[in-house]
Amino acid sequence: MKIKSENELVRELINRELVTSDLIEKAYEYQKVNNSSLLKALIVLKIIPEDTLFTFVAKFLQIEYVENINNITIDKSCLERVPAKIAFRYNIIPINFKNDKLTICISNPFDMHMLDDIRTIVNYSINIIIMEFTL
Repeated sequence: MKIKSENELVRELINRELVTSDLIEKAYEYQKVNNSSLLKALIVLKIIPEDTLFTFVAKFLQIEYVENINNITIDKSCLERVPAKIAFRYNIIPINFKNDKLTICISNPFDMHMLDDIRTIVNYSINIIIMEFTL
């Protein structure tokens, strides 16, 4: 995963003409009022279709995107490595554990606080896969 900021994503979305500055401002306002992520704001406000946005973000961050969680085989042994209350709190799904690296599905790869918390809690390196929100 390339570490890039949400601001870099916004610039790229505008440069690629997937969104305008005015629509980004609306999304920022929604994000602030509703305490949500920018990605969720862009989707809820129907600024960018969900599959278009997640495909773009996956390419932007060089991570895998899974449109449907049913298309993933979950290694049940990795579920024991993440306490259920942590998975629910952060809305993550542990998928795989290999070579001391835990793979998780998340919907906001820009939440560095959440990723740092999970790394600290599970005490493993983390690989992420982006998945769509459950709204």
